[in-house]
Amino acid sequence: MTIYQSVLIYLANSSFHIISDGTYDYVVNLNCKCLPSIVVADKTAFEATTNHVHLVNRVSRSQYRQIKYCAEAICRLFAYKLKALFPDKVFVVSLTCTRKDSLILRFHQKWEGETLYIQSDCNYGRNTFVSVIETDKI
Repeated sequence: MTIYQSVLIYLANSSFHIISDGTYDYVVNLNCKCLPSIVVADKTAFEATTNHVHLVNRVSRSQYRQIKYCAEAICRLFAYKLKALFPDKVFVVSLTCTRKDSLILRFHQKWEGETLYIQSDCNYGRNTFVSVIETDKI
């Protein structure tokens, strides 16, 4: 099974949903009704930390150089698939790569009034690069 297939299976089997009662936003686990709903103040952070996959751990110097050239293509691939699966929602797909650490793919919905979890114009250090694609811009 490819990483791409694994992430799509994860998406299809996702049991967490964010609902609102007009005052608060709640995270509900639909697969386990015995767990209480929890109030979330930052939907973006909740989704981005829940919806992430470590594609490579302990990224070497040579891997870092190779990944840097294909990062945007990887993000676009997942962004197009999310857009096809959920045409009424806007998603943000981000890829962060830190040398001697991890290559991480994340996605979250683009929530009104909240900033993106990973921003392409931020400086994350000289050994880290990011790629960010928003599905409403492709």
